[in-house]
Amino acid sequence: MLKSLFILLLLIPSSVFAQTELNAPAPNFQLPERVNYTINKELRLSDFKGKFVVLDFWATWCQPCVEGIPELNAMVQEYRKEDLVLLSITDESNERVTNFLEKFPVQYQVLRDDAKTLFELYAIQARPTYLVIDPMGKLIYRGNEMDRSIMAELLATGTLAEKPVPTDSGVAPQDSFSLPYVNFNGGQNPVYNAMRMLLGKSETQYEMIHQFVIRPSLEKEFGGSAEASNGNMVGITYSGGKIDELLAFVKQLPSLLRIENRTSLNGRYDIIYRKKSKGKKYAFVEIEQTLLDGLGVHLDSTLTTVNAKAIQISQMNKEILALAAMPKGAMNAYFPLDLVAKLLEQKANQIVVVADDLKGKYIPQKGLLGYNALYRAKASEITDYLAIHGIQVQNTPKEVWLYSIKEN
Repeated sequence: MLKSLFILLLLIPSSVFAQTELNAPAPNFQLPERVNYTINKELRLSDFKGKFVVLDFWATWCQPCVEGIPELNAMVQEYRKEDLVLLSITDESNERVTNFLEKFPVQYQVLRDDAKTLFELYAIQARPTYLVIDPMGKLIYRGNEMDRSIMAELLATGTLAEKPVPTDSGVAPQDSFSLPYVNFNGGQNPVYNAMRMLLGKSETQYEMIHQFVIRPSLEKEFGGSAEASNGNMVGITYSGGKIDELLAFVKQLPSLLRIENRTSLNGRYDIIYRKKSKGKKYAFVEIEQTLLDGLGVHLDSTLTTVNAKAIQISQMNKEILALAAMPKGAMNAYFPLDLVAKLLEQKANQIVVVADDLKGKYIPQKGLLGYNALYRAKASEITDYLAIHGIQVQNTPKEVWLYSIKEN
């Protein structure tokens, strides 16, 4: 493996690495096809000498890229007088990019590099990648993050100070040892990932085989969840969940308002599931039954009339789409309405019911750009966002299934 990697590195001209190093002159290039603004003059990077230039390498399918757009819009507006130019570069088709931009406003220049000339010129390996070139044409920043605070420091000092690494005695008391927080994919064991990190191995990139474990958790609070499917293999991980949280998860309930724990069980548990299955629906059923059997409890369900918030629409409009009608490249410019309803239920602390004709539909993000904005929004802000798209939220009696966990 190392020999193969060495050969690949030999095939890459050393000048590429030299040209893209920090504090070296940035390689010049002619601006490729513009998507959202028309400029008659053929421009090159060198034409922006005397200005700070940000190169944003992105894609419509890249969720972190899309999440960063509102901040980039704000940055361009704030530093408009600072001679700041932002060029956003993707290698996607004109159709995909245009479909996305029609629903997600971008206030800076978007360029298409379908031959990946600039990606290769600047040795781009991941997205998003941001490069900043100073007024003298020197590359002064390369990273996967960009916001107004980073830009302010670059504009003021021409460099970005390294963040100090926290220090301690290096010896933890014997009774306070804790594993580091790690990322995990669906079907992975977070504790195993943490041990791999401590051993200096890749945190999440390794082969996974069949496993199904439900165990008491080391976590003192919710540690995250993840789902994944690959062919006929299904991966599901839930870390640090109480019994009502776990059952709400596997039954895909929007909130804990719909389930009540009437047992004495108050501990936290982990679920690690990776095995062949007909799909997530079947995997969730298997996990639910195993969990109930293992803990000696059962789940009662009752169809109950409650005072709910009903999400409905008087007349369907063209901007509300089914998944099958989604334009190419536009997916990340929309929110799933079911997710919006779930968050509204959690924030309003009131059960939310979606009308049948709106279930499974997608609505443009106009009014709440980005998932970060959606997750931060208050219940009233979500209601206002829905109203922008002609969707009403009204209090009304509705029948819903409520669940009770009881000991056998």
